[in-house]
Amino acid sequence: MTEVLTIALRFGLYLDLMLLFGVPAFALYNFRQRPADLTPTLPVRTFVLATAATGVLLSVAGVITMAAAMSGAELAAVGRAEITAVLTATAFGTAALLRLAALVFVLSFMFPAPINRARMMVVLAFAAIALGTLAWSGHAAMADSRAAQLHLVADILHLWAAGVWIGALAALLMLIGSAGKFSGARGAALYHALAAFALPGSILVATLLLTGVVNGLVLIGPAHLADLPASRYGQLLLVKLVLFAAMLGLAALNRYRLTPDLQSALVSGATSGMALRRSLRFEATIGVTILALVAWLGTLAPSGSLT
Repeated sequence: MTEVLTIALRFGLYLDLMLLFGVPAFALYNFRQRPADLTPTLPVRTFVLATAATGVLLSVAGVITMAAAMSGAELAAVGRAEITAVLTATAFGTAALLRLAALVFVLSFMFPAPINRARMMVVLAFAAIALGTLAWSGHAAMADSRAAQLHLVADILHLWAAGVWIGALAALLMLIGSAGKFSGARGAALYHALAAFALPGSILVATLLLTGVVNGLVLIGPAHLADLPASRYGQLLLVKLVLFAAMLGLAALNRYRLTPDLQSALVSGATSGMALRRSLRFEATIGVTILALVAWLGTLAPSGSLT
C-alpha cells in the first residue's frame, strides 16, 4: 500500500510542479501583449496559486510516506521523530524542505493582485527551484560520483524542459477551450501562441533527447541495453520511449500542418478547431501517461552504473 501511495504522490508532484512551472513560462514568452479578453481564458494567477498550494500538500504527504517507508511504521503511526529523521538525515528530506520554501515564496509573491511581469519572473524562478528538487527523489540522488553528478544536472534540465512542454499543452488547451470554431482575436491569439512555441519547442525536444540519452547511459549503461525487455524497469522504459516518440509525432503534426491550417482558415473568417483540439488533448494525455511511468520507474532499480 505504501509503494502504491508513493508512486501516486510522485506522479502528483511531477504533474503539479510541471504545471506550476510551465504555465507561467508559457504566459511570459507568449503574451507580452496578451489581448485583455483572453485573461479569463488563461487565469495564470489562480492556476499558480492552486498548483503551489497543491504542491505543498503533496510534499508534506510525501515526507510522511517516506518516513513510514524508512521506519517500517504504519502511516497513522508516523510521528515527529520519524519525520525529523527524514528531513534532517536524507537528501530527499533536504529537497522537500527546499521545495516547501520555494512554494511558500510562490504563494507569497502571487497572492497580491494585480500580477506584473517582474513578479511573474520571480515566481517562475522559485517554481523552477521547486520542480528541480524532484531530481533528488529519484535515482540521481542515490550515488556520489561524477557520473551521478552529471545525471543529477541532466535530470534537472530534463524536468525543466518537460515542465515547459506540459505547461504549454495545458495553457493551449485552456486557450482553445470548448468552442467549436475560432475567429477574430481569439483565433489570432491561439495562432500566435502556437507559432511562438515553434522555436522553444525545438529547443525543448533537443534538451529532452540529450538529457534522456545522458540519463540512460548513466542508469542503464551501453552493456545493459539489450537486457531492457527482460526487466520491469526496462519494459516500462521502452513503453515510455514509444510514447515519447508519439508525442514528437503529434507535436510535428501540430507545428507543420494544423498550425498553418489554422492560419489559412483565419484568413477565410472562421475555422473549426476540432482537429487541433483532438491533437492537443491526445498529446497531453500521452504526456500525463509518461509522467505516471516516470513516477513508477523512480521506485524500481535500474541495471546500470548507479546500482
